[in-house]
Amino acid sequence: VEGVPGARVHVELECPPDVRKRIEAFLSEPTEKDREIPDTVNATLRPYQLDGYRWLMRLSDWGVGACLADDMGLGKTIQGLAMLQAKAENGPALVIEPASVTRNWVREAAKFAPTLNPVLLGQGDRKETIESVGPYDMLVVSYGLLPFEGEALAAKRFGTIILDEAQAIKNRGTKRSQVAMSIQGDFRVATTRT
Repeated sequence: VEGVPGARVHVELECPPDVRKRIEAFLSEPTEKDREIPDTVNATLRPYQLDGYRWLMRLSDWGVGACLADDMGLGKTIQGLAMLQAKAENGPALVIEPASVTRNWVREAAKFAPTLNPVLLGQGDRKETIESVGPYDMLVVSYGLLPFEGEALAAKRFGTIILDEAQAIKNRGTKRSQVAMSIQGDFRVATTRT
């Protein structure tokens, strides 16, 4: 109600049962899974990082995508790795990022999420590498390779997709952006600096 601080309005909407179920799940209290990071994550998240992790898990459970945006150096990678660790059994993860940070994700995964198997797409038979990834694998791909490996990536379904530094695909007319949008995944996360 306008002009009344703290006033609430009750609205009833008609919607399909599956939409109502998702809304109710989202508005419900967080589950235990939402509260704690997996024991296999070798890090203590700061309170705001834990909030970010919980938010990602809630959005994943709700079946919608997410955007994680904060200043550089505040821990988007560790929040993403904790979430990937929690979802690792649901299928392979795909992390797409600038070439300059691909090896950093591989190092950080080894350090903080050692049960994840980082696979850096590069040398060798890239199509075979893409086809072979499964649960607990984290395929790391640079934005530069997207236009060349789009067909193979689009043919694979991923449990989770992270578009790190997602401003790299802001121009929908580029091949890179079109390939990124064609990749199939159960949960998508875009990270970016504010």
